[in-house]
Amino acid sequence: MNTMDDLTEEDLQNPLLSGIEVGDSAPEFSMKNACNDDPEIITLSQEIQQHNGVLLIFFRGAWWPVWYAFFKRIGKPEVKAEFDKRDVKVIGISHDSVKSMKRLKFCGYPMIADVTRQIVLNYKTFMVRPNIWDARG
Repeated sequence: MNTMDDLTEEDLQNPLLSGIEVGDSAPEFSMKNACNDDPEIITLSQEIQQHNGVLLIFFRGAWWPVWYAFFKRIGKPEVKAEFDKRDVKVIGISHDSVKSMKRLKFCGYPMIADVTRQIVLNYKTFMVRPNIWDARG
């Protein structure tokens, strides 16, 4: 299953596929930036305190050409300048591997390899049916 068209009515009622609601507190996380060789830890609450806004971009993985092109586009200096002007911290989050996420180092934004899917679970941002993930480990 790879598309929203494959979701059943039962899937659409699953609270794990619903995302968090507007007005809910953002679930806290602290994880290493996969694009840095040093042990930089990204903690959401600290980023919120240090910036006017935080933009979390959940995506399938660096291996997918659409997302690679997306980060190439928003990594351009003129786009980054707009986020900087507004003091918005951009953070990419995927359940992809650290090795794969390093492919996106060029864009200059921190990337989190949520290989345990803990952030994805807390934010309810599944991209495939949860039971399929469970079956694949």
